[in-house]
Amino acid sequence: MRLSLALILCMLLTAAARASDIELVSGEVLKGAVIVERGPEQFVIQHPILGRIAIRTTDIKSIDGKPTGTVIVPPPPDTTPPPGSTSPPPADGTPAPTPISQPQAAADGSPPAEPATAGAEQPAQELPPAASPPMRAIEPELVIPWVSQLEFGGIVTEGATDSTNFILRYRTTRTDPRNTTRVDMNYRLSTNDGDRTANRFDVGVFSEWKDEGSLWNVFAQGRFENAEFQAWDQRITASGGLGYQLMDLKDVDDAGATVDFIKLVGRVGGGARQEFGSDEDDVVPEGLVGFDLDLRLSEDQRITGNTRYFPDLDRGGEFRVESNFDWTIDIDKLKGVSLRLGVQHEYNSQSPSDIPNNDVAARATLVINF
Repeated sequence: MRLSLALILCMLLTAAARASDIELVSGEVLKGAVIVERGPEQFVIQHPILGRIAIRTTDIKSIDGKPTGTVIVPPPPDTTPPPGSTSPPPADGTPAPTPISQPQAAADGSPPAEPATAGAEQPAQELPPAASPPMRAIEPELVIPWVSQLEFGGIVTEGATDSTNFILRYRTTRTDPRNTTRVDMNYRLSTNDGDRTANRFDVGVFSEWKDEGSLWNVFAQGRFENAEFQAWDQRITASGGLGYQLMDLKDVDDAGATVDFIKLVGRVGGGARQEFGSDEDDVVPEGLVGFDLDLRLSEDQRITGNTRYFPDLDRGGEFRVESNFDWTIDIDKLKGVSLRLGVQHEYNSQSPSDIPNNDVAARATLVINF
């Protein structure tokens, strides 16, 4: 009876193990993971693809949406049979080893018989299974996904003048502990009484490399632009340099996880630009000074922005400035959809007299995250 109760208890505890979703601080989610063991510095899990692995507690953001400190892992069941009972057969169906009878003394007190000599048939003895090699902690090979956004908006007015403004933007970002890469494409079209006043397309890439625990990083960026109503028809710019984390304040969200509250990164470097269809078609060296801002106002509101100052290294006193600022508000009833209010400003001190030095575009767009 005690053996049966032990077996039933073992089956119940095994059935109680359930799959969990483990979110890592890098943003990845291990789905279908079964927590096998929890230690002071790591969790041991069984994953349907990665197998049995150990993950440091500091690398885990949450388990089933809860902080790691609230996760309770039941101890493994004690399957040792009660004294005097026989061991249950293994789970794989192989028969249990037959116990070897010890020689007993005869009833008249004479010594027990000697075991059979060589050549006589001996009962087969099953060797104990070899001990499993000690498990070692490994870093799971994770595929870091690209996180993308599709942004669009437009305004049409009719009255004394008819005007149209249309904006389409796409951005995709891949982030891991050592590198962040972002690719973006933007298109803007404006008309007034049927005449185009702005028609501009650009595509750019930005990449940043950093070491864990260091405030410094190395970055590179490049952009191709095609535009009407500028002093050039096409323009290619490329630059790079060093970044330094000026500020990084943390906060705790509603789930108990630590998140960034405000991040401010300063940048300095240099690069070059090449214009086509302009009076100046030589490669122009430029310096670079700027910063990136990321401010988390609340769980569903965030302000992001950046500005770049490019002094002309060939002509003293000449420069250009590019700035972008966005206020993004998540829509509660539409998961993955946000409202974004933004402004883009560009200043070029070398613009011809018939083209304004400033180019400012305000926007209100809908953002789909995927």
